[in-house]
Amino acid sequence: TPAAAQTALPKTAQRKAPTHSGPPPSHHPDPLPGPVPATRSLSDIAQVHSQILSRLGPSPLAEDQLIRDLALPPATIVQHLLTLELEGRVHRAPGGLLSRLDLS
Repeated sequence: TPAAAQTALPKTAQRKAPTHSGPPPSHHPDPLPGPVPATRSLSDIAQVHSQILSRLGPSPLAEDQLIRDLALPPATIVQHLLTLELEGRVHRAPGGLLSRLDLS
């Protein structure tokens, strides 16, 4: 009989599934606390990219020299350099040397 089969199961198998009293599954939790990235307009981003590319040429330039030349926060320059590297517009050589790659 089903009742007899249920008593033969270990106690862990006889437990009911826990009920959740939290928010419904469609509710997204709040984002984790932390720094909020600054939002920049596309024209600001294009201006910084233009400044970086105008100072780079085919000859390598040290990254720290570029940072001094631009007089912008290093974190800002590094962020934009990464974007330009991923776009294939800047090449990073060993020793922190940067050069411009012309898209042809």
